[in-house]
Amino acid sequence: MNFKSLLTSGSSSYESGLGFVFGFLLILILIYLVIALVSVVAKWQLYKKAGKEGWAAIIPVYSTYVETQIAGLSPYWLIVTVATAFISGVSSGSESDLFSLISLVLSLANIYFYFILNLSFAKSYGKSEGFGVCMALFPIIFLPVLAFSKDTKYVGVAPVGDLIRKYITKDEPTTNNNVNSNVNNSVNQDANANATSVNEQQQNTAGSYCPNCGKPVSQTDVFCQSCGSKLM
Repeated sequence: MNFKSLLTSGSSSYESGLGFVFGFLLILILIYLVIALVSVVAKWQLYKKAGKEGWAAIIPVYSTYVETQIAGLSPYWLIVTVATAFISGVSSGSESDLFSLISLVLSLANIYFYFILNLSFAKSYGKSEGFGVCMALFPIIFLPVLAFSKDTKYVGVAPVGDLIRKYITKDEPTTNNNVNSNVNNSVNQDANANATSVNEQQQNTAGSYCPNCGKPVSQTDVFCQSCGSKLM
C-alpha cells in the first residue's frame, strides 16, 4: 500500500509540474501575442502618417524596409539583418570559430542597426533621440505613445548614425523637407507672379486726373470723357 501511494503521489506531482510548465508557457505566448498586436497596430498608424501603406506592418522583413524609408536609413541594413539570422543558424550547427566570429560581428551590427533605426524613426516624427532610445528599450510603451499622440506628425527623414550611407553608398536620402521646400518655393513664385499681374492691372486701370477739369481719367484715354480735353 505504501509503495502504491508513493507511485500515486509521484505521478500527481509530475502532472502538477507539467501543468505548471504548460500554463507558464501559455501565459508567455499570450503576452507575446499582445505585444505583437500592439506593435502592429501602432506601426500601422505611424506608416499611414508617413504616407506609407499600413498593412506593411504585418510583413516582418518588408516592414523593416518601410521603416528605413521613413527614417531615411540605407535599405542595405536589411542584408545585415537577414545575414545575421542565416549565419546564426549555420554557426549553431558548426564548431567553426570563423562562423562564430562572423555571427558575433553581425549580431553586434544588428543591435547597432536596431538602435539607430529607433532613433531615426523617432526623430522623423519630431521626437528626440532620448525618446528613440526609450522606444528601442521599451517599444510596448513608447511605440503606442508615438503612434496615438495627437501631436505626432511626420516631419521627414532624419537618419542618425547611418554608417552604410556615410562610408559605403555615400548617397543622400530623399527628404520630405526638400520636397516641401520646393513646393513652398513654387507657391511663392506663383504668388509673386500673381501680385505682379495685379499691380500691372491696377496701374492700367488706376486713373490720373484731367489737367483741365480735374476729373479722373484712365491711362488709356486719349480725351477726357468729362470735358473732352486732349490728354498728354
